[in-house]
Amino acid sequence: MSAADDVTGAERASGGARRQVIIPERIDDADLPGGGRPPPGGDPFGRGAPPGAEPFSGGFFDGARVEEAAFHEALRRATPLARVCSALVRLNVFVFVVLVLSGVPLFAPRAADLLPWGANLGPLTTGGQWWRLLTSMFLHFGLLHLVFNMWILRQVGPLVERLVGPTGFLILYLFAGIAGGVASTLVHPNAVGAGASGAIFGIVGALLAIVAGGRGVLPQRMGLALRRSIGRFVVYNLLFGLLVPEIDLSAHLVGLVAGFLGALLLRHEDMLRRTELRQRRDLLLGVVSVLCVALLIALLR
Repeated sequence: MSAADDVTGAERASGGARRQVIIPERIDDADLPGGGRPPPGGDPFGRGAPPGAEPFSGGFFDGARVEEAAFHEALRRATPLARVCSALVRLNVFVFVVLVLSGVPLFAPRAADLLPWGANLGPLTTGGQWWRLLTSMFLHFGLLHLVFNMWILRQVGPLVERLVGPTGFLILYLFAGIAGGVASTLVHPNAVGAGASGAIFGIVGALLAIVAGGRGVLPQRMGLALRRSIGRFVVYNLLFGLLVPEIDLSAHLVGLVAGFLGALLLRHEDMLRRTELRQRRDLLLGVVSVLCVALLIALLR
């Protein structure tokens, strides 16, 4: 029996492929202004005075705006550009284009279409093809699936990368994605899984860990706005996942928790100014991530 036949049987038994899907409408652009880049007015919420203006308005001192301006300057000095996030978006798009040019349907590929390219399927993954936990993160079930995931990654990713640094960001992304893939294999062993949502939920979880850690990293007003926005995003997507059986809720939840816990190892109150500490914290996160992934894979054996 061919692999495609196995997949067809698995789809009938499990209700189809499991898609890691994110509903993007619940992240507010006002709360995530270009991934932490200040707009021309200087205020992270788009209401600031023009560059060079005195930090006074109507005769009183606006401490919140000064705090946010200092934050953006520290962010610019710590990590000027979010190159890893941009590279991940381009890589996902590149893989999707390659698949479409090779004959995979643009809008509604079947599970059997993605399996030869590295989608996650329990019997194959646990049978020795562990690399599927990684490759499945860069595959998507159609154009809309890709666009939704990449839109959220571009909204949240740049700010997180600039806060934790490029190496820490990449480790968080891969760790959360692989952990989500392991959870998907455990919960839905006979369903084909693909998508970057587990990894993206990990980035959202990392941002939640940073903003929930109290004052010292983000300005107070920005932190409050981000907590509200992240809370709405998580609740909405989890409820939607409960209503749509094709969505792999297990990968979302485990990815979210993995990113949150991983960011706790990277977060400290002076993380934007003492960037020399990043290398040690990145190494710690890398070691812990490898050990955790090894433990999770052992659960699949």
